[in-house]
Amino acid sequence: MELRIRNRGARDIYLDGDYRRLEKLVDQKWKLATQRDNFPFASVRVIRASQSITMSYVMVYVRGTSPETVLLENLRGLYRVGLRLSLTPNGSDLFPLDESYSVPFSVTTN
Repeated sequence: MELRIRNRGARDIYLDGDYRRLEKLVDQKWKLATQRDNFPFASVRVIRASQSITMSYVMVYVRGTSPETVLLENLRGLYRVGLRLSLTPNGSDLFPLDESYSVPFSVTTN
């Protein structure tokens, strides 16, 4: 899917292009569905102050590889994407995770 990320601040921010986190709403709580974070800040993208970027967000999972992926076996539901953002290119000044989520979106078919 395509994600548009807007930097409304006055400073550049840095996106870890390899980080992937997907959460699903289950019983009124966000639960981790799948995550990939093997290489923190190995593929950095800059989002300039008052600018936006569009990126392709691809999440691949293999059934049964972790307890969380069972949430994806019934794909329908409400999801959100978590990103890893920082004020520094090496990721030493990370944004809190709760400030780095996408707007929730719905998957309506399997």
